[in-house]
Amino acid sequence: MFVEQLYKVDSVEAQPRTPLRRWRIFSVLQVNGARSRHLVGYAPDEGAGRVTTSLVTLDMSRREARTRSGRVYVLEGEPGFDDDGQWIWDNWLRVRSIKHVLDVTRAWARIRPIR
Repeated sequence: MFVEQLYKVDSVEAQPRTPLRRWRIFSVLQVNGARSRHLVGYAPDEGAGRVTTSLVTLDMSRREARTRSGRVYVLEGEPGFDDDGQWIWDNWLRVRSIKHVLDVTRAWARIRPIR
């Protein structure tokens, strides 16, 4: 059985900003009816895939996203697919019994800052 985290990541205090490559943006409808958006991609500082906590702000002009945890993700390069990120995402969805998922990357890639 999986725990809340599929693997340990540094605290927000230790790593307040994290680059993310081969990233995508997903919108999910959780079992409790709440909607949230998450980044999925590759964190080069760790050499591993990453799924973020829910996004609080997403500023495509600055290519930055702030999450509920307070971490800022810096979107590097173009959106893309990462095998490790996808594996973590698939398991994150399974653990939370989430069935309603929408890839909104293309729509967000054209939008300016929204809060």
